[in-house]
Amino acid sequence: DRVVRHRGRIDQALAASLEDVSAHDVYLSGSPGMVYACVDVLASLGLVPSRVFSDVFAYAPREPLVPTVGSLVKERRA
Repeated sequence: DRVVRHRGRIDQALAASLEDVSAHDVYLSGSPGMVYACVDVLASLGLVPSRVFSDVFAYAPREPLVPTVGSLVKERRA
């Protein structure tokens, strides 16, 4: 079964649409809050720790956001 349409939080969509995930591999990638919320929901649905794979993206501020010197595109084309 698939989640066809949903508005809102993905962890709520998973909780509403899945029953037993113990026989499935789970791949999650995103912000820490999203990944951990999904893991918490899936754990209550039988998630096996060895079958979950995740990438947690942490906020990494950069100042300035846009580089003020150079351009990778122009330098590569030259």
